[in-house]
Amino acid sequence: LSRSAAIGHFGLVVVFYGAAILLTPSGNGGGSVDGNVVHHYVIICGSLLVAAVLISFLRIRVSNLLEQLADAARSDLLTGLLNSRGFSEVLAGEIERARMGAHRVSTLVIQLAGVREAQKALGMRAGDELLSEFARMLDDSTRRMDAVARTGVAEFAVALPETDESTAFLLSEQILARARRSFRERGVSLAVSIGVASFPKHAASSESLLQAGAAASEAAKTLGADRAVVFSAELEDVLAGDPGRGLKDQRAHLSTVLSLAEVLDLRDARTASHSMAVGRYCEMIGKELGLSAARIQRLRLAGLLHDIGKVGVPDSVLEKPGPLSPTEWDTVRQHPQLAGRILGARELSDIREWILCRHEQPDGHGYPRGISGDSIPLESKILAVAESYDSMTSERPYRPPFSHEEAIAELGRYAGSQFDGVVVDAMLRVLEQAGAAPPAPDGAQTV
Repeated sequence: LSRSAAIGHFGLVVVFYGAAILLTPSGNGGGSVDGNVVHHYVIICGSLLVAAVLISFLRIRVSNLLEQLADAARSDLLTGLLNSRGFSEVLAGEIERARMGAHRVSTLVIQLAGVREAQKALGMRAGDELLSEFARMLDDSTRRMDAVARTGVAEFAVALPETDESTAFLLSEQILARARRSFRERGVSLAVSIGVASFPKHAASSESLLQAGAAASEAAKTLGADRAVVFSAELEDVLAGDPGRGLKDQRAHLSTVLSLAEVLDLRDARTASHSMAVGRYCEMIGKELGLSAARIQRLRLAGLLHDIGKVGVPDSVLEKPGPLSPTEWDTVRQHPQLAGRILGARELSDIREWILCRHEQPDGHGYPRGISGDSIPLESKILAVAESYDSMTSERPYRPPFSHEEAIAELGRYAGSQFDGVVVDAMLRVLEQAGAAPPAPDGAQTV
């Protein structure tokens, strides 16, 4: 019963009991009520009142305990943030609201590396203090409408309503800067890896959004941590129609290498869409040459990953405004082999071979193997033409961009020697059909 109902029932009991005493004849035949009966009436009413107060107190206490238990089931005891269960509920609710209002929701999945080592060196209490301090920093860095959670021993997540992936990435950079400063002041070696994913661009549900953020966070960790990585929206398109490649570990690996490719592009803002453009050119050429749908999907992924080996090339070499020295050229020529090592997973063996051979030339003057003619995979020849056209028509630190006509002339001039003639002809046809620009993927946005 509610408190008002309980008080009402208690009052009725007292009134009816008193009325019964008044209407009951006394034992001595008179009309007055026996004094002993009145005494008993007062004692009973008092006892009922005390019992009612005790029951009311116990009821309030039990209600508070139930609320605390409910909060504990959704809260992290160490930091006071939401736990994994509470965060999932909040994120699901935010996505439903975003779906109804056509808004965006982004999430950050954050891994904190080095906590166990700090606990061993400084003690468990000091390690817990580091986690609590990091949690407070996250909470201070976000808005009141955002939700911050501790989802694992050294894992955190942030839900960002009405936020796109670009704004979420900027917030990630702010968090990284604050974390570096805090760790430096405390003299601890901790590193933060942040994965960024956004609804509805990267996922359609709270579960898939968290998976996308976790995959991007793993990519940031693979890159050496202390950075943020945005999940690649191209991943779902590349994997579409190929159920055998939908396993969790394969998806995580593909997400990692795709994020590596995005990070490579972002090292130079002038080439931020290079990998995506090369992937689309490869897809267009593959269709023009009549390749199967499955083969085109793999070719498109190869286009996205073609430069991944350059993560091992210093920025000073990639962005050098003048000619490269022989030593610098040797460094650049090593990137296909590095790409082969990065793409070492079994499910990427075909793509690894295509990328490794994309600098080979029909006349045998390419690298790293110096093979020629039909020894070069067709996909490698397609990659070479697609990459060369996009590179020529893009601005570089050492030269302005070529015009479409100049780039076409270059391809034609070296057809048969540096480039495969059949692939060059296919490229010319698709460029004419597309108006010299690759169509953007559905829903794709360039960061």
